[in-house]
Amino acid sequence: MVYNVAETVGVLGLDALPYWYIDKLREWGQTPHLSKILENSARLECLPPITEASWPSILTGVNPGKHGLFSFFHVDRATRERRLAHAWDLEHPRIHEMLSFNRLKSIMINPIPDYPIIPIKNSIIVSNLFFNPTPSSHPRQIYEKYFAGIRASRDEDYDGYMSEYIESIQRLIDDEGDVSLTWVTLNFPDYLFHKKPELLKSPRHAPRLWKLVDGLAKQMLDTYDSVFVVSDHGFRMFDYRVNVNDILYRHGYVTVSERDEEKPLVDLLARQKGARTKKVKVPKTLYMIIARLGLEPLARKAFPVFARLYEKVTGVRPVVRSGYSIDYMRSRAYMPEGGTYGVYIFDESVDKDELIEILRGYRGLKVWDSHEVYEGPYVERGPDIVVVGDHENGYVLGPARLMGTIYLKTKYQSHDLWGVFAAHTSDGSIEDAIKAKTLKNTIVTPLIMCHMGVPLSKYSDDLDLVGSLCKRDVRTMDYTMKFRIVKRLLKAGRRMGGR
Repeated sequence: MVYNVAETVGVLGLDALPYWYIDKLREWGQTPHLSKILENSARLECLPPITEASWPSILTGVNPGKHGLFSFFHVDRATRERRLAHAWDLEHPRIHEMLSFNRLKSIMINPIPDYPIIPIKNSIIVSNLFFNPTPSSHPRQIYEKYFAGIRASRDEDYDGYMSEYIESIQRLIDDEGDVSLTWVTLNFPDYLFHKKPELLKSPRHAPRLWKLVDGLAKQMLDTYDSVFVVSDHGFRMFDYRVNVNDILYRHGYVTVSERDEEKPLVDLLARQKGARTKKVKVPKTLYMIIARLGLEPLARKAFPVFARLYEKVTGVRPVVRSGYSIDYMRSRAYMPEGGTYGVYIFDESVDKDELIEILRGYRGLKVWDSHEVYEGPYVERGPDIVVVGDHENGYVLGPARLMGTIYLKTKYQSHDLWGVFAAHTSDGSIEDAIKAKTLKNTIVTPLIMCHMGVPLSKYSDDLDLVGSLCKRDVRTMDYTMKFRIVKRLLKAGRRMGGR
């Protein structure tokens, strides 16, 4: 069936825009159009607060237990192997795919997961800013026409790169923007928050970029009936890192590896893009001194400069590590990576309830059984125990490696749970419904689709809540069967093409 949308919609996704940062933008006064949208914001709970799990929850309207992605990694429970998660692991369609099934046109810039692109009718899809090893688009000529001419290097001149990048998006919207939905997700401000902690204090430390984003917000306000801004988690400076695997080691769940077998995320991403890498071991004592003197933010700024110079001279990308690797095959339970936000149990003799109580006995942690947080047919893909830092009191999770200490007092900038969901609609209906509320990230796509007058997924997490927030009738349909068929046909086509 074909639906005529009640509203055309533009969505601006800003990775890691914190809820508390809205006031800083308003006080700065240089982003009038973005701030106009942000006047009507909900605080968005994003659990886990990691790109590869939260954006799929936002884009599908279902939690990781239903869409299947819990972090950057897929953990094979039988072999204990980790690999990078990708779009084939996604078990529920995203908003542009659901609109396509209703024969509605959309533009989707950087869907997460962004690799590989799932080509689908009625959609313009571009994937070239986050983790895709080969920038690409559907249709193929879109990338060549609008993005291939970007000259600046993202790593060496991020301001220049993003200036060209946003201008390319604006040209695309000018030419192709007669669609039901345009959704643009940028890796800003997350990319700079990690590299420039001073940006957390004020947007004036990246004025050019904020003004470019404001220009994109203005274009969306001028082009579409309703405009939304959303982020996948927040960001802040923390005072303590809590090393979960050191707790597990103390209680006999983790075994130290005799060799360094860890494959950190940055290493896997670099190798996916074809780069050669070399681990640079920082002595644990030196790491502790740097952290306790509060110099870690400075070190994190300086290392990329060193890394680029080293790679230019040697052709090898350095990956810095400290501490000790855990033994993935002999350990009974462990946290595979800080970004997994949880503990996987591999030994059936481990009492999960007992382990939860052990973890809850340490300050700075919030701990749940995974079934308290997630629900759906794919919960077992994720961690058995969900763990996050007590963000409000300055605690964040440490690395997966054993550091020889449970608590490390330091200054460390990282993700927190609280993102943003803001609306500026033609009739003002959504603004009044969400302003100053706390909502889960799974509310975003169902509420937008309801506002557009399009049937929601019957598996949406928040159907009852959408019914109370949306002024239109709530209709549902099952999109997952069509999505499975599309993936199956595309995979079959790839196999045939590879013969």
